[in-house]
Amino acid sequence: MCSYKKFHNSIINVPSLGQTGFFLTDSVVVTCAHGAKENDLEIGSNLEIITCGKSICVTVDFIDFDIDVLLAHLDRSINLSLCEASSDVYAFDDLYSFGYTKKCPGGESCTVEVEGLSRDPLLLKLKGGAVVPGMSGAPLLNARNDCIVGMIKSSRTIQNNSTPTGGRAILISTIKEVYDNCYGTMSSNPANVSIEDLETIFCICEAAYATTNPLAMSSELIAYLKKEKRFSALINRQDMARRNAIKTWFSINPFCLRFIVAQDEKGKHRLGITCVLPLTTNGYESYRNGEIGEFELNEDYLMDRDETDKGMCNCLCIQSFAFSSKFPRNGKQLLKESFVDQILKLANLCSDIHIIAEIGTNQGRKMAEYFKMNMLYMLSFDKRPLYEMILSPSDILNT
Repeated sequence: MCSYKKFHNSIINVPSLGQTGFFLTDSVVVTCAHGAKENDLEIGSNLEIITCGKSICVTVDFIDFDIDVLLAHLDRSINLSLCEASSDVYAFDDLYSFGYTKKCPGGESCTVEVEGLSRDPLLLKLKGGAVVPGMSGAPLLNARNDCIVGMIKSSRTIQNNSTPTGGRAILISTIKEVYDNCYGTMSSNPANVSIEDLETIFCICEAAYATTNPLAMSSELIAYLKKEKRFSALINRQDMARRNAIKTWFSINPFCLRFIVAQDEKGKHRLGITCVLPLTTNGYESYRNGEIGEFELNEDYLMDRDETDKGMCNCLCIQSFAFSSKFPRNGKQLLKESFVDQILKLANLCSDIHIIAEIGTNQGRKMAEYFKMNMLYMLSFDKRPLYEMILSPSDILNT
């Protein structure tokens, strides 16, 4: 069931357009397109949104003035629990909404009743509530099934510009069709990791750790493991410490996990995963001195998203795992680009950046040498070699 708190957390303010919007996924937002025309926005433009009191920049991916839909993506996922979207809406259903209006820029609620449908274009026809300027883009929650069923598009009647009554709304089925056509089955940014991807990551890691030969991320075994959730029965290993650690890392800062993505003539493919953990100074030293293990890096030793957003981190632990056996020739470069992208997002670029890595394989050693990391004299908690490097901000920016 969708709680009001969950519903309200999904709603965004789009101040430059004088509109409201909401999260479709943890990395894609939707609002109405008509404000984009007035502000000369186009695909690729940056747009400021405000969510939970924080200002975030998103990139516009899709604008259609005929159906009045604008889609934009964040550069990283937000850990949100979203209400279910559904096409289950009928006449006489009571709907609830919340938007950032001209009269109440801090936000106000609105309740309306579904009168029916209007056709060409196909829209929900709403009555009974005051749909006022600024409500455009606001989601509609159906009180009957606790699902988002549409997005407010416009008012129906405004008498003397002061008594707005009812309105019209875009069906969620229309928005979902636009989303599927825009992004296909892959995330708007296929390198992003969402909470739905964690089970796949667990499966890939368990399969990779349990076998001597690396597995392709598209292999039938991994697909079967993911579908049946029978990891231990098939590969005789279920390392809960690693699973719990990855889940904790993602909850503290979702951007710490990143898919490595290659592109060929057939499209984009995820080939592996990098992990960059933003450590506190104490966490870095404890890990470097072998006092704590890799999977003991928890909330006591990691910086959360608020801290990294404020540029407070200059200690990082990097890892990579679950590579496909069909890694392309430019695999090292893709790995490097993934790490650099994460470091730019997570680290404080006004001071030297300390980076540490625990190496457990010969391939890992070669990769550490490729990155020009220095092997330390001390071993990790798990008795594996540690490699370290110190980069200046210019080193990262010129990479």
